[in-house]
Amino acid sequence: MRLLPPPASGEALRQGKARCSPDSARQAAANIGARRYKGLLLAIAGVVLVSVNFVTAKYALTGYNSFTFLPLWFGTASVASTVYVLLYGPAWRAQVRRNLWPLLGVGFTNGIAGAMIFAGLAYLDPSVTAFLARSGALYAMVLGYIFLGERFSLQCLAGMALILAGVVLITYSSAASELVGVVLVLVGYIFGSLNYLFGKKAIGDTNPVVLIWMRSLVSLVVALAVAVISGRFNFQFSASHLSVLVLGALIGPFLGQMVSFYSLRYIGLSELEMMRATQPLMVLIYALVFLGMLPNLRQGLGGGVAIIGVILLIRARSVERAPLPPTN
Repeated sequence: MRLLPPPASGEALRQGKARCSPDSARQAAANIGARRYKGLLLAIAGVVLVSVNFVTAKYALTGYNSFTFLPLWFGTASVASTVYVLLYGPAWRAQVRRNLWPLLGVGFTNGIAGAMIFAGLAYLDPSVTAFLARSGALYAMVLGYIFLGERFSLQCLAGMALILAGVVLITYSSAASELVGVVLVLVGYIFGSLNYLFGKKAIGDTNPVVLIWMRSLVSLVVALAVAVISGRFNFQFSASHLSVLVLGALIGPFLGQMVSFYSLRYIGLSELEMMRATQPLMVLIYALVFLGMLPNLRQGLGGGVAIIGVILLIRARSVERAPLPPTN
């Protein structure tokens, strides 16, 4: 009976030394760094594209109510992603079967989030809505505490306090209609946080094109159900509003979200949220250039405080947790 493993051959020893050599370690570190760099670039590109949502949607909502706007918005993204999936080939079927429930979760939570956020956007400036959107980082922390048993450090609590203080500054002495918009947006981004959690679960072995396609289709079903139940769908053709709506839907929920989800193959959700923290600044530029809108001093100050809180929160979580392993 052999109690010890047989001695390794010379070839096996050479291969083992090669795998453990400083050169191979440096190469592995370089590969990880390159993947992370690619993921961060994709995340930044996603922010630039998704930020268009706030401005194009704000303009389109001056021509359509939110119950009419939402099916048109998700319908446009559904048509574009369906064409893309048909060109992608038959592999989408197996991907959908393997990740059906996370994909349905992505679509359902996105549909609910869209219904509430765009309804709130009708009452608010795009930049104010973008500032409130950063509350998603706070919700992610609370969800992690409830469902994953994660604990908060003092730095996390400080970040959460700054986010809440920023929201208070933004909403202080606002008109009643603005407060309605704020509540709708804040509740909507609870579902928006769940949307990215489902997306992170599905993106490992699902092509981002397939994910966006399922997301758009299920969101369209939710939007149509909301429109039918409300009885307030009222489409009237307007070339300017419809063209801006279609352009925004192609750039934001289709191309922008596809790039954002694709970045999750290379970086963790916390790093994506860090990049998304800069979104209000991009929306601020878009809103000023295309709509001539700017938040007042109090709203801008509150948004700045909220962004600092988000950055502090994400940095704390990055230190506490090891990064997620990259997926191919």
